Amino acid sequence: MAQRLHPSSATGIWRRQLAIQASGAAPVGFIGIGAMGFPMAQRLMARGHALVVHDTSPEAVTALGAQSAASPREVAQRCEVVFCCLPSLEAYRTVVLGADGLREGRRMTHYVHLGTTGSALVEEFENTLTRCMTIDAPVTGGPANAVEGRLTSIVSASTEALDTCRPMIESYSAHLIVVSQRPGAAQQMKLINNIVSAANLAVACEALVVGARSGLDPAMIVQVFNRGSGQNSATLTKIPAAVLTRSFDWGAALRIVLKDGAQFLRDADAAGVPVEVARAVIESYRRAASIEGPDADMTTVIRQLERAADLHATALPLPS
Repeated sequence: MAQRLHPSSATGIWRRQLAIQASGAAPVGFIGIGAMGFPMAQRLMARGHALVVHDTSPEAVTALGAQSAASPREVAQRCEVVFCCLPSLEAYRTVVLGADGLREGRRMTHYVHLGTTGSALVEEFENTLTRCMTIDAPVTGGPANAVEGRLTSIVSASTEALDTCRPMIESYSAHLIVVSQRPGAAQQMKLINNIVSAANLAVACEALVVGARSGLDPAMIVQVFNRGSGQNSATLTKIPAAVLTRSFDWGAALRIVLKDGAQFLRDADAAGVPVEVARAVIESYRRAASIEGPDADMTTVIRQLERAADLHATALPLPS
């Protein structure tokens, strides 16, 4: 679960929200207050934006301290700019195109798509939401960087659309990289990034288990990785934080990895590119999901390898 701001900080944000509401400044809409959405919404509020939010969890809305809306339609009736951070294609379709969805709201002029869904859905939204501009802006960096406001935003949108939303996106981003003016291109870039990230973790876990089975200290193995050519995002972050500690709580579920992997394979097939390594990586996560369950953290991909190597759960100790 994503960390929350310190209570004193949260109280300060809440007071600023009241002042902003009293000033009559236009609020920003935010739909999806989950592990990533919550800290991103907090960052927007900390930058002085009043938020109107909608989520299936009333507790998350209450904890955020923003204005609540009963439906996506109400958000789009009250806000000109609406951010959407949801876990699945089905959730996006319901929120954007459903009977009480965003397209029924009359005030929304800018729709910001934060999730990783593939380009086809974003292109469909752009063609359907004819009264507003679509900003394709998936993020990478994980929940910890979302809390710290250090995400990387991958953006594809018209210059005009981005000019309006750039300050808002920068509130939770350390880096904003514009890859194209065509909505959908950022999705393709994000999927390419995600398959490399997933491969880093899968192969690093395999190597870690081989080393541990051979009698090497796992913490030392990771130290060598991170001082040499084996360094990657998994060895720097995911493995020290969630594998060596045995917490398995990095914040991304196996089902998300498989969703993104399936989208990547569709893009690869459409481009006519054989991606056998990527298929093998995705299969390793599919096996993990069949054993651990689809909602288990992506770092549990190592458990199947430990079992195959006859390693006990304590074989990968806390780093010294």
